[in-house]
Amino acid sequence: MATVKVTSIKRASERFNYMQEEAHFVDEYVGSRNAEIGGNVNPKIAPQLFDKLARANGNNSNDLYQIIQSFDISEFDYKDYDPKVVNKLGCELADKVLKDKGVTAPYVVYTQADGASHHVHNHILICNYTDKHKSIPKGLSFFKVAKANDDVVTAQYSPIQDGLKAVREYHENEERSPLNGHYHGARRDNKDRKEKKDILASDVKLALSRSRSRQQFEKELARLQIRIVRSRTDEDGWLTKKGKFRKNITFYRDGIKARSSGLLNMTAQDLSERLEQNAAKPVEKEATAVKTTSEENVNKRRQKRLRITRQEQSQTITNKPKPQPKKLTEKEYEKRLEEMPLAVQLKHWQEKLHKLMAKGKNDSDKEFHNTWQKVMQLNELVADEQSQKAVNTTQYNKYNTNQTNYSNENDLEY
Repeated sequence: MATVKVTSIKRASERFNYMQEEAHFVDEYVGSRNAEIGGNVNPKIAPQLFDKLARANGNNSNDLYQIIQSFDISEFDYKDYDPKVVNKLGCELADKVLKDKGVTAPYVVYTQADGASHHVHNHILICNYTDKHKSIPKGLSFFKVAKANDDVVTAQYSPIQDGLKAVREYHENEERSPLNGHYHGARRDNKDRKEKKDILASDVKLALSRSRSRQQFEKELARLQIRIVRSRTDEDGWLTKKGKFRKNITFYRDGIKARSSGLLNMTAQDLSERLEQNAAKPVEKEATAVKTTSEENVNKRRQKRLRITRQEQSQTITNKPKPQPKKLTEKEYEKRLEEMPLAVQLKHWQEKLHKLMAKGKNDSDKEFHNTWQKVMQLNELVADEQSQKAVNTTQYNKYNTNQTNYSNENDLEY
C-alpha cells in the first residue's frame, strides 16, 4: 500500500546533500541513487534556491518539509517499473497538498529504490516559502497529507488502495478511534464552547439583575436551566462550614461549567452584595418571571448585528474619490528601482522570481534565468554592504577609544 511520512527539515543543504549521495544498496537492477528527478523547479538550482527563499522570511525555523511516499512491492516492483510514473505520482501529491493549503511553493521529487528492502519510494522536498511571501500556514499535517495521498494514489495504481481507504474511513467514523476528530490546529468545538460560555454569562447577569435575594437568584437561574454546582446536595453553595463566603460560585449548564470570578469577575461575596443592593432599591413593579431563554438572547444579538450592518451599508460616501496616480509599467518601475536601496531592489526581484516559478517557469526560460542572475548578484551586493557597515562601525569605535585614551593622558599631564 502507498504510505506517507511527513517530517520538517531545518537545513535544506543537509537534505540535498543526502539526496546526492552514492547509491546505498546496489545490485543488477539498482545502479544509481536517484532513478528519476522531477518537480516544478530545476533540480540543479534547487539547493541554492531553497536556501535563499527559506531565509527570505526570518521567522522560518524550518527550510523545507519532506514527504516520503513509499509504495508496496505489489504496486511497483523495483525489478520492473517505470520511474517516470512513480515520480509523476509524487508531483501530483505535492500539487494536491499545496492546493489544499491555498498556496504555491517550489518542490523537488526524487524517486529512489536503493534502500535495503528496495521498496520504491519518493522523497518530496517542499520549500517552506510560499507565493504569499510567508512560510506554509500551520505546516504540513500527517493526516491531511495521508488523505491527499489516498486521493492521488487510486486503484489505478494499486489493487489494495481501496482497502486502505476503507480502513481509514472506518476509523474516521468510529466514535473512539484515535483518528476521529484529529486535525491540525485548535479543536473545532472551541468556537461553539466560547459562544455557549458567553451566553451563559449574559443569562447569569440577567438573573442577577432581576433577583433581590439568594433564593430568588437560584430560582431565576433554574428557570434558565442553570444550576449552582455543589459537592453535596445539603451543602451551601455560598458559605463554607465556618460561615465565610466561598471564593467562587460555580455555574453549570449544557456541559459548560464556569466560575463566577472568570465569568462575571465577581466573587460569592460580590454577588451577595449586589443582591442586597437590588433589595434596597424601591420596587416599581412586581418582579415577573424570566421569560427570556438563551435561544432568544442569541436571536436578539443576531438581529442587532443585522440592523447595524444594514445601517452601515445604507450610508453613502459623499466625498469624491481622489484621482489615482498613473501606474508605472514594469520596465519604468525597474528603471526607478535602480535608484532605490539594494534591499528594496532585492525584495522586488525575489518576488518576481517567485511569480515566475508559480507560472511553471524554469531555468530554460530566458526571463527566469535573467531574474535568477539578478537575485544572486543583489544578494552578493547586500552582503558586501552589510560587511562594509560592520567594518566602518569597528573603525569608528576604535577611533573613539583612542580619543578617550588621549584625553585621559592630557588630563594626567596637566
